[in-house]
Amino acid sequence: MFYFKRFFVVALAILFVILVFSGCSAPIEIPDPEVVEPSEPVAPGSQVSVKLDFDYDGTVTYLWHTDSEGNGRILRDANSSAAVWEAPMEPGTYNVFVTVGVDGESYDKPVSIVVEGPPLPTETSTPQPTDTPSPAPLLPTDTPTQIPSPTVPPTETPIPTATPTLEPTAPVSILNIKDGAEAAQSISLVGYKDPSITEVVWVFVCPLNSTTCWPQSTNACEGESTAVVGDRWEVRIGIGGLDNVGLFFKIVAYTANAEADASLSQTMVNWCKSGDFPGLLPEEMPAGLTLYDEIAVERNAEPVGDRVLFTESEIPGNVMIDDAVQVEGE
Repeated sequence: MFYFKRFFVVALAILFVILVFSGCSAPIEIPDPEVVEPSEPVAPGSQVSVKLDFDYDGTVTYLWHTDSEGNGRILRDANSSAAVWEAPMEPGTYNVFVTVGVDGESYDKPVSIVVEGPPLPTETSTPQPTDTPSPAPLLPTDTPTQIPSPTVPPTETPIPTATPTLEPTAPVSILNIKDGAEAAQSISLVGYKDPSITEVVWVFVCPLNSTTCWPQSTNACEGESTAVVGDRWEVRIGIGGLDNVGLFFKIVAYTANAEADASLSQTMVNWCKSGDFPGLLPEEMPAGLTLYDEIAVERNAEPVGDRVLFTESEIPGNVMIDDAVQVEGE
């Protein structure tokens, strides 16, 4: 009987030690995400930086997302501790979520963002569809704000509210920002396209210190290529992240044949569905691309740059452009 009691005490002690060292630790506390900038409430269509400060020695993964369609979208850095969310055009209170993976366990943390007020006047990332596009001429000659044709010297038709665009240097050229100029994180890029060229235009942004390039689209979730009106094209592009001020980026204008266009379009749709935009390495670029123009710009601290002048012109089913602003880099 004595030996049985002694055995029972020893067994309890061993069981206690096993429980102590088997992981009965305190639960992991993950803080709530927060809005970095701008301060709330934010304007409809604006870009909002959100982040989660979480220090942990183990393996941590992040996935930023919204709870349903129409609640805005994650524009960049969906798999990092800080991301950029684009607010919907409708006022209201919206939830942005980050799914945090910690050593194989997942935790959903929300942040509520209030959207109110008029839309940003310079934002073009949300297309304005139209069922009956106007047949009016794209560049009317009876208005003092017309963009000069590439064959007409810009001094003959000055633009009263914007610095004159650059002269085309190639059949497909970037017109509204010079090589070596500064640029905001998000700008509207405008260029020239020779009417004889039938292939579509795709613009890529590439950090100078990286071999990865990102195709740009006004509507990535629909896989849209660059919008073209007459001999002009325009696309809203993103240049780096919030912490890339002072870094240099290449902006490259290509044309793409039908196969390359379809490949890039599907790539953008797939990235949008996954919420992850990893970019393309040189070996991942589709065949059928022709490079026409390339410039380098330096990122400044401005979050959103100005739009460029397409006088009262309409790109059917894509985006309406009806105001004039300053040209980047002048």
